[in-house]
Amino acid sequence: MRILCTADVHIGRSSTCDGEIDCETSALAAWERIVDKAIEGKAEAVVIAGDLYDDLPAQYQTRPRVVRAFERLRDKGIPAIAVAGNHDHHALPEFCRAFDGLLKLCGPRAWEEVRVNGVRFVGRSFAAQYENQSLLENFALSDGGHAIGVVHADINATSRYAPTPVAHFAGRGVAAWVVGHVHLPCEWTDATPVAYTGSPQALDWGEVGSHGYRWLTIEHGKAQFSPVQAISTVRYQVEEIELDLGEDLQGRLAEKAAAYGAAHDGTESIRFRVHVRLKKGATLPAALADEPGMIAANGFAYCVRSVTNVPEVNLHLEAQNSDARGQAARLLLGLDGKGQPEWRTAAQELVRKIESQMQVERTNLRLLDDEALDFLRTAAPDEAQFAVKKVLEDVLALQEAR
Repeated sequence: MRILCTADVHIGRSSTCDGEIDCETSALAAWERIVDKAIEGKAEAVVIAGDLYDDLPAQYQTRPRVVRAFERLRDKGIPAIAVAGNHDHHALPEFCRAFDGLLKLCGPRAWEEVRVNGVRFVGRSFAAQYENQSLLENFALSDGGHAIGVVHADINATSRYAPTPVAHFAGRGVAAWVVGHVHLPCEWTDATPVAYTGSPQALDWGEVGSHGYRWLTIEHGKAQFSPVQAISTVRYQVEEIELDLGEDLQGRLAEKAAAYGAAHDGTESIRFRVHVRLKKGATLPAALADEPGMIAANGFAYCVRSVTNVPEVNLHLEAQNSDARGQAARLLLGLDGKGQPEWRTAAQELVRKIESQMQVERTNLRLLDDEALDFLRTAAPDEAQFAVKKVLEDVLALQEAR
């Protein structure tokens, strides 16, 4: 069997970008491309692991196009099976009530089953915005046969979104799990295959790299996920560049743009954010001298997000001290994977704490209706590390000045 798997489409949203962009960026268009791929690839089923919609209003606003997409699947004999996630726990059931027969939605009260060509799809939806416990508690299939699990869950995390250790997916009588919630693709294959498909359209700067959907095949009794099949029209990349005396930032960026252009087929509009680190004597272009902003190089647009000065110190020598200066040097070495193992552990733990706090603050920001704060609502995955590194280098720079 050949199954197209997706999740976290978030119909109602579009990709956010620094500067202008010249392509279709809506999640709705990404959903229509997914339907195209399902038909072209002769899928025997389409599975949606939650958050097809971003919210309830989006469900009403996009109905005509979403209905047409599901009708295309139905007309080709391709069933669609879904669970609702934290964003569409109310929107997806409302859609199914209005358009009975276009989509089989597994409900929130108990695990439900759909059979397609001898394969059992078992799923359970979110009942509300938050599910404080894993939906897998006390779940196991009682009889045999090929079965595919579909669920929205926060794997290996402490959260209010069905927190579920990855080990809990094994031993449930399920051949593979299609999981939604996290927008970056990820897969575990140690026992039962478990995969986040990731969001099909990269929506913000937290979603770097390639985005699309996955195929799940069942052959000779074995279930296997494909790599992510790129479908996003936008690709986010974050770069950190250190400039030496005499080096030209625009030239360095042009080199990177040429490398990315050679590696991609042009279907994605690549957006770059850059963190610039200046070594002693290095300077920025005049256009960026006063404050970070946009810069063009080799046909690509770059947003310079931060500029920091690299302190002229010997980190290995400073790390021998027991004061704050020495501690900062040890943590900086740990961030770069150098020095003693405990330095790396301490640095990683510090980054995790900062990242966690950033997530809390961004969650609070999303509750505020203030467009001036939009640029603070999302961040690249390395943003916490950049912040930690800057503070530690500021400590060394301050001590050096004294």
